[in-house]
Amino acid sequence: MLQVNFLHLLSLLPELTDSQIAHVEKRLQGDDPSSHIIKELERRIVMNPECPHCHSTLINRHGKVNNMQRYRCKNCLKTFMSTTGTPLARLRYKEQWGHYLKCMLESKVLRTSAKECGINLKTAFRWRHRFLILPSTLNA
Repeated sequence: MLQVNFLHLLSLLPELTDSQIAHVEKRLQGDDPSSHIIKELERRIVMNPECPHCHSTLINRHGKVNNMQRYRCKNCLKTFMSTTGTPLARLRYKEQWGHYLKCMLESKVLRTSAKECGINLKTAFRWRHRFLILPSTLNA
């Protein structure tokens, strides 16, 4: 962010309402549970850099997509993300993952979970099976 834009943002802070201030604080604290899951997956790539396609350790950062780091293998030239090769690969609505996990931990049925998270019933079914596989792949 440019310094001018940052200073302009700071000048607008006193005009925020209480609910807007609470929303900004929540964003700054990073309370989104899905961001913690993604950070853990990205930390694993930094600690153990390996291409999920050819298992080469020669990888480079290759930009960002939806606030997630993208990588590119120097050997096979394929791009990948930290979720590639995990049960979370190609799942959308990552901002709802944490809420859906909470619903799963509370043993809510699929229809209730889907309605609370604002997702389709088929999405809730697919997520439940993917999320149940996730711990075994993270420990491997």
